[in-house]
Amino acid sequence: MTKFRFPPLLLALVILTLVSNTVQAQKTISVATQAPNPCSGEKFVMPLSIESNDEAFQRYMSIVSASGKERSKIFSGLSNEQKAGVVRFQYAMQFAKRPNLTKEQGSFLLDTMSKVSSDTFDRTNSEKVRASNAMAQDIEMRGLSLFARKDAFDILSGLQGDKHEDAELLQNYAALLNSGTMERRKILRNMPIAEQLKNWKTQLAFHLALSRLTGEQQKSIVEIIPNI
Repeated sequence: MTKFRFPPLLLALVILTLVSNTVQAQKTISVATQAPNPCSGEKFVMPLSIESNDEAFQRYMSIVSASGKERSKIFSGLSNEQKAGVVRFQYAMQFAKRPNLTKEQGSFLLDTMSKVSSDTFDRTNSEKVRASNAMAQDIEMRGLSLFARKDAFDILSGLQGDKHEDAELLQNYAALLNSGTMERRKILRNMPIAEQLKNWKTQLAFHLALSRLTGEQQKSIVEIIPNI
């Protein structure tokens, strides 16, 4: 069987775009997010919800809601640090979109997120370019070994492809954040359980990308998500 490889152009894109109200659901979040942190001996308490006017949140939402050509244009105009933030978002969203990730797949996504930085997109330094290219190739090989071809393509193609599901998750979550506390409870109460859980997972995924959490705290969230 011929080994699947991404074409050179797509690999270049990979480099550039690297380059509740049910009682049970509430108990799950409340208990699981306050589990002891083995590093500090303290409890890990989940940060507050991401603000809907948060710049990074709005930036990612505007990109995935745009057409493919517009996405590339918006992304290219960002600073290297902003690009890194967008890519971390893209990988974090996989935890909300894919409820049945294996431990190895979750570790791969978390590890990839931790490696993406502003240096990944610095094309002015030849050493950083070589390191970025090597990292992209390693991510491609690991991703293809851990995911089915269709899933690997969706993850590794970055901001390319169909982002309708990402946009829908973001819009639903933002609508909840923009509602008052009482209204939010009412919306959740009338929402199908599956949709409630999607919103919980979206919130947890965003904290993976945005919050200043320790490695152990990030692992705690990764372990929580499949059990919601």
